[in-house]
Amino acid sequence: MMNVIKYVFGAKKTDLRKMWYIIFLTSIILYFAGVTNIINHKRGEQMSKDNIYGPLDDLGFRLGNGFDLNYNSYKILSKINDILAFTIVIISLIWTFVNNKNIRIKLIKRFCIIIGLIFLIRCVVNLSTVLPRPWPKGQPWPSCGKSEYYDWGNPFIETFTYIFAGRKTCYDFYFSGHTSFLTLSVLFFTKCCDLAKCRALILKCIVYLFTTFNFIIMAISRSHYLIDIEASFILTILIWIIYEYQIKLKTGFFYWCDKSIEDNDPCENLQNKRNQGTQSAPSASFSGPVFERLTTPSDMEIV
Repeated sequence: MMNVIKYVFGAKKTDLRKMWYIIFLTSIILYFAGVTNIINHKRGEQMSKDNIYGPLDDLGFRLGNGFDLNYNSYKILSKINDILAFTIVIISLIWTFVNNKNIRIKLIKRFCIIIGLIFLIRCVVNLSTVLPRPWPKGQPWPSCGKSEYYDWGNPFIETFTYIFAGRKTCYDFYFSGHTSFLTLSVLFFTKCCDLAKCRALILKCIVYLFTTFNFIIMAISRSHYLIDIEASFILTILIWIIYEYQIKLKTGFFYWCDKSIEDNDPCENLQNKRNQGTQSAPSASFSGPVFERLTTPSDMEIV
């Protein structure tokens, strides 16, 4: 079992403890993100009853209007957006984790910490303001489908339906969680791509191209307002830069999370030093009367 753990995570069993704590805390944050999404959906339904409809004026929507798209076209673009974003995230993360075995556990911790922090901020921002759905009154919204008319119950219970049944909420706009996952995955990929310079550059350009295309599709398909995408992209980049800066300075919360457990346990460090001292000591025994006799001043004079 230990060999399997070492192969999968590239770390000792003791070094996994902090990673599991971080994954658990991130899961709790994502759960509450689902709770806030459902609360927003219920608030959005009340907006519709009060005849408050969208869309708000948006440059991304104007770009889509220039193509004269119909309802089915928007629905297809919405599906392409979801599939393309999912594909980029999965390929980027699998590539990163498979090709960086020695630091795999740190990469997992870093990904969970940044995503957890982003969605913690999103929980607060999401509840602050509910934006109207980006679709005219009296027409079903292609990006949400039948979920738009789902009667959500208790948010703390219905969140499990939201997570495991794949049901969507339709009023969680600011800011885009899809964009955060997508941007962060690409950052991991570009930082850890260890191919030859020419091949790595070509591969990174391809990833950047598809990611930019995905952002454009997201805006044109009215899956998000353009400000949702921009805010998510900027926030993810900013947190990534702060994380890298703290790692470089070897200080701060991010550095503490990034370190291995052995670096944080002074008792274990002390025991390791003692073990090293024992191994480096001579194997002969220097105790008892013989040792005392050899270290007397008279014996030293004789020698």
